[in-house]
Amino acid sequence: MIWEIWARNRGLVWLVIGITLFACLFNLVLPESIRTAEGNRTFDAHAAITLLNFQLATASVLLILAIFSCTEFNSRKGSTGFPDRLFTLPVRSLQLVAVPIVLGVAAIELICAVWVKLVFIPGDLAKWFAVLSGTYMVLYQTILWTLPGLRALRMIVLGLMANIFIFISYLPRFSINSRNFTGLSERALIVGFVGLALIGFLVAWIYIARGRSSAGSSRASLTVLLERLGDRLHGRDKVFSSAGAAQLWFEWRRYGFLLPVLVGVLCLVVIAPLSWSLRNEPAATLRILITALAMPVILALPVGKGFSKPDFWSKDLSLPAFVAVRPLATEEMVVIKMEAAALSAGISWMLVLAFVSLWLPLWANIDSLKPIRLAAMRIYGQSVYVIAALCILAAVFLTWRFLVSGLWIGLSGNRKLFAASALPYGLTPLVLLPVVLLFGPNSALRVWIHDDPDRLLSLLEWIAIVALIAKCSLAALSWGRISPQRVRQYWLIWLGSTICLIALAMLVWSGVRNVLPLDVYRLRNVLILGALFVMPFARLGLAPSFLAKNRHR
Repeated sequence: MIWEIWARNRGLVWLVIGITLFACLFNLVLPESIRTAEGNRTFDAHAAITLLNFQLATASVLLILAIFSCTEFNSRKGSTGFPDRLFTLPVRSLQLVAVPIVLGVAAIELICAVWVKLVFIPGDLAKWFAVLSGTYMVLYQTILWTLPGLRALRMIVLGLMANIFIFISYLPRFSINSRNFTGLSERALIVGFVGLALIGFLVAWIYIARGRSSAGSSRASLTVLLERLGDRLHGRDKVFSSAGAAQLWFEWRRYGFLLPVLVGVLCLVVIAPLSWSLRNEPAATLRILITALAMPVILALPVGKGFSKPDFWSKDLSLPAFVAVRPLATEEMVVIKMEAAALSAGISWMLVLAFVSLWLPLWANIDSLKPIRLAAMRIYGQSVYVIAALCILAAVFLTWRFLVSGLWIGLSGNRKLFAASALPYGLTPLVLLPVVLLFGPNSALRVWIHDDPDRLLSLLEWIAIVALIAKCSLAALSWGRISPQRVRQYWLIWLGSTICLIALAMLVWSGVRNVLPLDVYRLRNVLILGALFVMPFARLGLAPSFLAKNRHR
């Protein structure tokens, strides 16, 4: 079994070794002044080195997770899980589960032990991060093996769990730096996570043993239970008023509920306990508020990639036959997906606002928010409440945009185009390094902006004008093939939303024009032009024609 793990992943193993050795040698030859950021001259280099170390460490951990996933695609079941062929090996089920889990935990602990010496983590927290990484490895393998029927949803569950672990990883640091911290001690947290890892191991062992005894012929009771629960939650016995209403229910039942569920679980499991633990920390209130308000917008980016596909859970980009034969026009199908996205974005923001409206008056320490509120009142007066409402409305529009802006790519069925659209997400960490270097405190670009910020506004203004011309030209070509009725309907929606955004831009400009030392009229133009780009218009017009080719090919 060890040899097979090595044989199937030897390339990834050598890649992890290469990344780790490169990082070790690279950090050893660096001067101490750069590594510790002593003085302003070395700040840019220190930030760049820290970011590079973080990227390399993240890449090595992700590769370790891929090496020890130990899953295969089962064509009979149509899912990816623990290899059924290993059931025929002359070993006990305990060994089938223990070998990959023990090897995975040992590998990730070794990698983390190396990186603790390279990345700037306090030495007294090294044990804590080792426990977290080992526990995550066990739960990662358990979820992959025991929930094969969830398919792509497992990745969302794992990503959600990773975010929870990242939040939890800072709890001991808060307990060290804060006198008013009332959370659990590091020792209690370590015991709890070790117990969680043991529970995960037992769950995987029982699941594999039961699947092995049935020779993989029947589905696990956990998967059946989840499917029955989903049917109960989304079941419907009433007759639909129209075919469009039935399709909207189908879109919501399949994947429209994902973003609200993710937002709700994060608020309930992560942000709410963290806000209660830090209720006596004034500085933490602003950070938690920003995180809660940014959460739907950030989560809409990855969810929107799957939402844009014909089937969220399938790797195949062709339109399923069950959907293709529905008595609906292609334009109607696109409109229904847009409606499902609007429903998803609206419910997600209702959950966030409900949490914030309970948290701020009940247990939040709002001392850090009072100076911000007083400063805003001095600048905008009573208009600050209108600006806050318009900001929330703009965030809802932005969340919806991220959900639907890729429909024309996902519905096209073109694998190469869809893969190319996902490249920016993978290349973002690589782009951050030059951005840090370009916008450091003493960088030439930052000095250029500081000397004459109006030149930057002029450049942004011309870039926005050229982009607006290109957008209008593409919109004229793409919407020319759509029925006039649909064009008028979306035009009214786009116009009303954009007017709200322009009003927000003008209100913000009316206050900052007396504060910022900038060309106020050019700043106004940039804000208005930026408001014109929030709501999607041009590329959405391509979605019906692309879906039609995918539907009838």
